[in-house]
Amino acid sequence: MAAFQGLIHVYSVVFSLVSPDGDGGFPGNITLKVKYSFTNDLKVLIQYWAITDQDTYLSLTNHSYFNLAGSGSVLTHELQISSAEILETDECFIPSGKMIQVQDTAFDFTRMRTIDSRMSEQNQQLIWNKGYNHCYPLDKFPESGLLQPAATLYDPLSGRQLQLFTTLPSVLIYTAGFLTSHLPGKSGNPHKPFEGICLEAQFYPDSPNQVHFPSCLLRKDEVYHHSIEYHFTCVAN
Repeated sequence: MAAFQGLIHVYSVVFSLVSPDGDGGFPGNITLKVKYSFTNDLKVLIQYWAITDQDTYLSLTNHSYFNLAGSGSVLTHELQISSAEILETDECFIPSGKMIQVQDTAFDFTRMRTIDSRMSEQNQQLIWNKGYNHCYPLDKFPESGLLQPAATLYDPLSGRQLQLFTTLPSVLIYTAGFLTSHLPGKSGNPHKPFEGICLEAQFYPDSPNQVHFPSCLLRKDEVYHHSIEYHFTCVAN
C-alpha cells in the first residue's frame, strides 16, 4: 500500500465522568476523561486521563469488537501477539497468578496464524473460556508514556489489517465465545459467538491481589494517563 499522501486530519470527541467515592466498591472521587480521535489515515486513538482524591485501583480499556471481514466468523482471521506467555485462569476466568509459556501450544501467536488453527484442541483453558479469553503480558513492558506494538489482526479475504499499539502492559484477547445478542447487527441478524474479536489493552486482571503483577494502583493526586491506538491498513493479498 502506498504511503498516505497529504495532510493528516484528526477529528476528536472527549467524554468525562466523575465516579463518586464508593462507586462500584472503589474508594475515592475519580475524575476521568477519555478522548477518542479518528484520523483520515485510518487510525483510532484513545487516550485516558484520571485523578483521584484517595488511593484506588484503576484499569481502563476498550472493549470494541472487530470483524475485518464485515460479517461472519472471525476465526479465519490471522493473529499475531507480541507475547511469549499468558496468564493462567480458573474456571471463573480469574488469574491464578501463574504464567503459561505459549511456545508450541494452542496459545502461541508469536507468529501470524489463523485464530481457529488450534482452537479445537482439548485444552482446559480453551474449554472453560469457549475459545480465547486470555491475557497476554507484552514482551516489552512499555516505558512510561511510550507506545509499544501489542498485536496484529489480518483478514486474508479482504486484505484489511489492524495493528494495536498501547502504553499498557498487556492485551486480553477475547474471541467472543459467549457472545449472544437478540438485537440485529450490521447484517440485520443478531450476532453469534465468534463473530467478533476484542483486543483489550489493559493492566493484568486481578492485579490488586497478585503482588508480582504490574500494579494499577493510582495514588491520590497522581495522574493516570494511558493510550490505546488501532491502526488500519489494507494489505495486498
